[in-house]
Formats: sequence, structure tokens, C-alpha cells
Amino acid sequence: MPDKVEISVVIPTCNEEKNLPELANRITKVLDAYGQAYEIIFVEDGSSDNSFGILKEIKKRHGRLKIVRFSRNFGQHAALAAGFESAKGRAVVTVDADLQNPPEEIPKLLEKFYQGYDVVAGWRENRRDSILRKIPSYLLNRYISYLTGVKLHDYGCDMRVYSKELLKEYQNYGEMRKFSSALTAILAKNPCEVKVRHQPRKAGKSHYSFSKLVRLNLDLVTSFSTKPFQTVALWGIAATGLGVISGIIYVIYRFLLGNWISPQILLLILLLLSGGVLFAILGLLGEFAVRTYHLVQNRPFYVIEKTEE
Repeated sequence: MPDKVEISVVIPTCNEEKNLPELANRITKVLDAYGQAYEIIFVEDGSSDNSFGILKEIKKRHGRLKIVRFSRNFGQHAALAAGFESAKGRAVVTVDADLQNPPEEIPKLLEKFYQGYDVVAGWRENRRDSILRKIPSYLLNRYISYLTGVKLHDYGCDMRVYSKELLKEYQNYGEMRKFSSALTAILAKNPCEVKVRHQPRKAGKSHYSFSKLVRLNLDLVTSFSTKPFQTVALWGIAATGLGVISGIIYVIYRFLLGNWISPQILLLILLLLSGGVLFAILGLLGEFAVRTYHLVQNRPFYVIEKTEE
């Protein structure tokens, strides 16, 4: 492997034995034609099939290939973090192992990277997925854009290019690295998007079941950002303010002007006041809980069993 690596390609893989030979051949062909020194890092995420054995056979034919093997399955984002830590290149490319994003699109992203962007995100404009995946993905992309303040169309596309400098900062964020696309968007000084092709999966099946997607999104809501709790607190403060104003108007009409007002109005005012205070307290407690959670998390994000270079 060359001493001076310019491009690192990080590929998390779990139970993708049928896709690995074609993937390795196509990526190698693309990067050989690109003309820069490169390395390919497969992070084997505790597969139950023969993925690791196939990768070892591929490595015999491709000297630029490195294999990082986890002791068990830690998930895609942990695999990305391990690949980032192992990467030596100035440009770090990420690609899924399912071949839905063609490796031939990589030069398009690298072209943008060398124009000075520190995060180049792929955008699957014409996704070849079912409507049951497209709609939740659209809503989640809107929500992550709100959390991060960085408007991107496709936070779920893992065909990306990162600068090595940005990833050094990324590695300091512990378990928040499970939200890699959102976290790197926040850290980026100059992000951009590039439209990439998206194809149906050739072999195997998606590792993101509905329940796993729900758990990941709940984690995103409750532990990535304090914005949701700040929003709840603001709703509470607004409701409290509305209750106070309504109460003042009620006192003026009922006692100063002597007008009769339905008791239900008084009940509504009391509900606004009590509910508003409760929501404000809930939002503040939630923010304190999230900040405490990030301070006490010291468990390892992943455990590497072995590395073959």
C-alpha cells in the first residue's frame, strides 16, 4: 500500500457476501482510472455469513485493501467511525456495500471536494425504493435539517466525501457519532450536495428494518440535539403567557366591569397556566437530561477484533 494515500474509501459491510466481489472490482477500476493513490477499507461489522472470508480472498488480489473486523455487530455508524479512524487519505469517501449507489459516481463527488468543500453529500434524487421508505425519509430529512440548521435533501445517502480534518473533530464526539450524517453537517464549514444515481438492490436485503429505523430516529430526537426540548419549553412559556393575559382580561371583565363570564373560561385559563408551566419545566428537564447523557457516556463505540492490512 502506498505510503502517501490521497483517497480513502470506507465501506461498512454486514452480510453482503454476494455483493462484495463486484463492489471491490468496480471501486478498484474507478479509482485506478482516477489516478490518485488510494486505499479501500472494508469494516466487517460482525457478519453471520462468509463476508469476512470473501474479503480475505479479495485482499489477495487487491493490495490496496484493508479489512477492519469487529468482534460483533455494532451497527453501520460504528463501522463508519472505525473506518474514519483507520483512514489515511486527505479525502475520505463512504460507500454502502449494497451497490445501490454505483461506485462510478465517486469521481463526481471528488470533483466537488477538490473545489474546496469539506463535506460532499450524495443526493438520491430518483430513489429506487418503495413509497413506504420514501415518505418517512422525506420527513426525517426535513427534521434533521431543522435540528442541524443545514438544509440537505438526503441525509440518508451514505455516498459522501469528507475531509480528513473534519473527521478528526468528528472523532471527539463519542456516541453522538451514531448520527454521522447530521453531526458532520454541523461540523462542516462548507458542505454541498451532488445528485447521484440510485439503483435497486442486486442481492441481499436491507439491514434497516422498520423497528430499527424507529429506534434510530427516537435516539436522534432524544439524544442528538436539545432543540426539541427547547421547542417544548417555548410552547410552555407561550401557553403560560397566554394564560396570564387571559387571566388579566378575565379579572377586568368580571370584577372591574361587572360582566358575567362563563366558568368554563376560567377553567380554560387555569389549564393554560398549569399546562404551560408543566411544558416549560418538561422542556428544561429534557435539555438537562440530554446534556448529562452526553457527559457520562464513556462506553466504547465499537470493539475491533483484528485488522488486516
